[in-house]
Amino acid sequence: MLKLLNIIVITFFSIVIFSQIFALGIGVKIDSIENRRLAKWPINTASDLMRLDMGKKLSAFWRDIEPIRSTYIRLHNYLVYFLLNDSPNEKVSIGKNDWLFHSYSILKWPCHKKAKPKLLIKLFNNFIESSKRVNKMPLIVFSPSKASIYPEFLSDVDRKIHLSCAITNRDKYIDYISNTSQSINLWKIFLKEKTNLLKKLKPTSYEHQRLRYLFRPRDVHWGEFAGFIQAREITNKLTSNIWSFKNTDLFNRKFIKRNGEIAKRFLNIKLPEIYLDKKRTKINSIKNLKLVKAGRHKVLGYITNKKRYDKRTVLIIHDSFMNRSKKYLSEHFKKTYYIHWNIISNNFDECKQFIKESDIIVIQTYEDHKMFRIKGLNNIITYFTKYQEK
Repeated sequence: MLKLLNIIVITFFSIVIFSQIFALGIGVKIDSIENRRLAKWPINTASDLMRLDMGKKLSAFWRDIEPIRSTYIRLHNYLVYFLLNDSPNEKVSIGKNDWLFHSYSILKWPCHKKAKPKLLIKLFNNFIESSKRVNKMPLIVFSPSKASIYPEFLSDVDRKIHLSCAITNRDKYIDYISNTSQSINLWKIFLKEKTNLLKKLKPTSYEHQRLRYLFRPRDVHWGEFAGFIQAREITNKLTSNIWSFKNTDLFNRKFIKRNGEIAKRFLNIKLPEIYLDKKRTKINSIKNLKLVKAGRHKVLGYITNKKRYDKRTVLIIHDSFMNRSKKYLSEHFKKTYYIHWNIISNNFDECKQFIKESDIIVIQTYEDHKMFRIKGLNNIITYFTKYQEK
């Protein structure tokens, strides 16, 4: 059956390609169909034929002048995904029960040769020590990947790959966390909450069934409840008796269907996923918070108007996995700044004023071990060393 489906897909796209050659032969103006400026013919002189990159240029030219190119690409992706049950993009791995995974998070990022756990752990220690020397309270939050929390939904092949490398590196971090009081182990907490969600929250519909998972089945990022848990754990670690939200509040909200993140970003097809209504979850709609835009590179600050809050200023250095936590976390502190790792790494001069103003420095790190975390940590440690010398 699979052989037959492959033959159908190959035959269909062969017809499409030859129909395009025919269209070009009879003088069809493709730019008028595409309504955009197309790539130019790359060969203008005889010497152009001798260029080493001419093969790539011709290939790029052909791909660009194909009529209704984006429609064919989308159609191809639909056929590969639904007929052949395969991924049309190497960045996407198809799991069990309609789950999708970003394939880089299974192998490439966790096993990055340049960002070894030993090096990052050394930097974490230096960050904690240098923060204390300048009277800043440090906290490190370790965020797990989708594959680590829900390995049962990985394909059998991907699960073996993940176990061979990612788990080994992760265990080194867990050993470090167990001996460091200035850290939060979200791996352990998420695994516990994952079990609690499945036991306690009985789904009344397909939509509620999807919302019970910490990670959305068709997204790279985790869902609303996981963001809620991260905010709760950070708040309780830094303060006492001011956390003001209840778990059940999340499941009384309306939900909507929209295209899943992985399907939209990488597959260019429509695969609906369940989300909480944006109108009820946007941070700018929360009455107790006042937004303070600071700096040129999207450094965001929030001032709370709540009656009970911690009077300290918190700076959180984060990646995209902090976005779902901001609305819950920000209400519990006098002022909260959020700076992405890319800004700390590449525009550090702009961050100095916020580091200096803050009483608490939180760094949130994901299981991908990307190189910008090393650069960002080095920038902070160097700044604290110079700050202490003054």
